[in-house]
Amino acid sequence: MRVVNYLLSYNPHAPYLATSLYTLRHHWSGPIQVFAWPDSYEIVSQIAQDLGAVCYKREPSYRGRNDQFLDKIELAQTLYDDTNLYLDADTLIRGNIDELFDLTDQFGFAATQFGSWTTAGGLIKGRIKRLEQFPGIETNLIEAVVNNVWPSVNGGVFGFKSNSPVLPLWYKWSNAARSIFICDECVLHLMMPKFGPLNKMHVSCGGVYNSSPKHAPPELDDDKVKIWHGHGDSFVRWKKSAKGCRMWKKVLDECTERNIGGIKEWIGSCGNKWLGEFFDGCKTDERTTEHPVG
Repeated sequence: MRVVNYLLSYNPHAPYLATSLYTLRHHWSGPIQVFAWPDSYEIVSQIAQDLGAVCYKREPSYRGRNDQFLDKIELAQTLYDDTNLYLDADTLIRGNIDELFDLTDQFGFAATQFGSWTTAGGLIKGRIKRLEQFPGIETNLIEAVVNNVWPSVNGGVFGFKSNSPVLPLWYKWSNAARSIFICDECVLHLMMPKFGPLNKMHVSCGGVYNSSPKHAPPELDDDKVKIWHGHGDSFVRWKKSAKGCRMWKKVLDECTERNIGGIKEWIGSCGNKWLGEFFDGCKTDERTTEHPVG
């Protein structure tokens, strides 16, 4: 069976989950599982019920820096017998996702390149090199990634089978490096030279399944993107991505009109620190769109 999975930690991410699930249901009629920490279970269960998903309460084994990132890898190893797709809550689904399941069936683990980013970029290379400080992480893999051009993979969208050998090593090294920023994503890069040659991992390249509205590949038409990823709250921060805010607002308006998951009752108190600024920006954007200067 093929299953789409989400993991939600805290309530500030609940509006993203509502919009992601809402768009997913336009392109996926199969089973959806949403795992929610006790902190967000009440709201998440409402969203799941309205959109035909099953919600499970989950207590993470660790709380602290990078806790949600670690918990998703730990969770993935418990989802037996299925071909699974994991989606971050801050995604918008715009097309058919069967190819990611097909790749997962073939390789056991299917990662996605973030837009057209590669490890040749200084930002990514610098993040990965920070792993050198942690004993036990194979330095030859770090060198292989930073000294050659590999796709820059992102941990927000990936396919997996629970018995994939990628998962336990990814978790082990991410846990060892949990003190650094986005430890899971840094470590995931090392899995490419480790498991790619063994045909135990595949990377879907080009950004079709993981494009940022801020950093979308210029060669990729928007209508070809099947999964938009609003990394770093770029769906609600106008200074980060006006494009991302506009696309998310359109979906949010539809969810609000239908009151998905009772969103009208809790969106103002969910704790997302950017939403006030987002709604203020929406008003400004509407005025400047209706009455352009010049």
